[in-house]
Amino acid sequence: MSSVFGTGVPVFTGSGTPDSTTITLFYSTLQPSFSEKVMKMFESPVSADGVRTFKNKGRHATFTVIVNLYKYDLTPKASADAWTQSAKAMAAKLLTYENQNMTFYPFASPGYSLQCHLVDINFSFLENVGSVHDVCALTFKTTQFYDLSSLVIP
Repeated sequence: MSSVFGTGVPVFTGSGTPDSTTITLFYSTLQPSFSEKVMKMFESPVSADGVRTFKNKGRHATFTVIVNLYKYDLTPKASADAWTQSAKAMAAKLLTYENQNMTFYPFASPGYSLQCHLVDINFSFLENVGSVHDVCALTFKTTQFYDLSSLVIP
């Protein structure tokens, strides 16, 4: 990821349901879609040349995070949380957050967060790793409009 936004791995913190634990998504790749603008179009009923004006109401974002779960078994991260030590435990923990609101830090910077909803967790396989759910894609969508410039590191 570019240094314009930061170089850390994604992190999220639950908002009380199921808990407010901070989860660091090691071994992941972030695929952001920052600019989902919500526009209101006005077309003049009296203009002969079809004049349109647009009002930008705000922007939403979608963040897809690909987590290489199999790497949790190959090279586990040292952590106080025992569940980060295995792929199965990490997958089980992530599933408890599906369809929940949370604070999402796309670049692990404490000051750059968005309120998001974890709308989907999709498990898939890698061909040469094995026959278990090795990879999962987490899809976070913002729950309110945000200012893109707030994510840029000053």
